[in-house]
Amino acid sequence: MTAYLIATIDVHDAEGYEAYKSTVPALIENHGGRYIVRGGERDDVEGDWPSGRVVVLEFPHWESANASADDPAYEPVRQSANPRPHPISGSSRVSRAAPMQRASTPTSSAGFA
Repeated sequence: MTAYLIATIDVHDAEGYEAYKSTVPALIENHGGRYIVRGGERDDVEGDWPSGRVVVLEFPHWESANASADDPAYEPVRQSANPRPHPISGSSRVSRAAPMQRASTPTSSAGFA
């Protein structure tokens, strides 16, 4: 079953984040993953959402999502982005849901993951 990894990222080390940006996309691809969302504007429809960039990744299965997060090549660059990943399993098929009300002001997170 498809697995998704949702993360919020706070950059605390701009130089280290450059290494993160050059390392992580290949690492994700090596584990069969692909980016679905990389930053951009967002609305907090209900409740609060952690600060930082939002990144959503898709993997072919749960094991590959966890393997990417546990990959030893990820450890040296991890701290520069302070990621908070949350893997979830699910289906890529989405049912139609009732529309939700939007928050009054979207939150923007610029840059690349």
